Amino acid sequence: MGHLIAAITAIAGLLWALNSLQRSGIGLNPFAAYRRWQWKKTHNVKPLYNLRDPTEVAAVLLLGTAKCKGELTSGQKAKLVQIFTEVLKLPRNEADDLMVAATFLLRDEVYVGDNVSKVLANTRQQLTPEQKASLLNLMEEVAAVDGSANQEQRNLITRTIEAFNQR
Repeated sequence: MGHLIAAITAIAGLLWALNSLQRSGIGLNPFAAYRRWQWKKTHNVKPLYNLRDPTEVAAVLLLGTAKCKGELTSGQKAKLVQIFTEVLKLPRNEADDLMVAATFLLRDEVYVGDNVSKVLANTRQQLTPEQKASLLNLMEEVAAVDGSANQEQRNLITRTIEAFNQR
């Protein structure tokens, strides 16, 4: 008889604990928990790491290359807008918008070279070898705008090459 009372008490305690957890907001549905986890995994990522458009990725990397020397100079900005209009074939207003978007995406990044593989994660496979070589050449051009490239710019270009070569 004592065992029966102990079992009933244990079951009642378990049901009370589950009910309290449910009322406090902790869901017990494993399918809902999985959906929440997937949502957080997708939407708690910085927008910089979710880029799927190769043009936006190129703009971010080019702007990141320019910003490795410090704040953006007028010469660097002019070169970037020229690249956006002539190489990427964007109209002037879209080139300006792309510059603003890239600046917004890089606002929280201290040094984009630390996370190049994350930036390129969604677009690395889409780019052809010619596009990769072109992007690297453009990064070299941007690095040389206000004199020769500094060590940070060299590191960014090297890490971009390494990210392109990842499988």
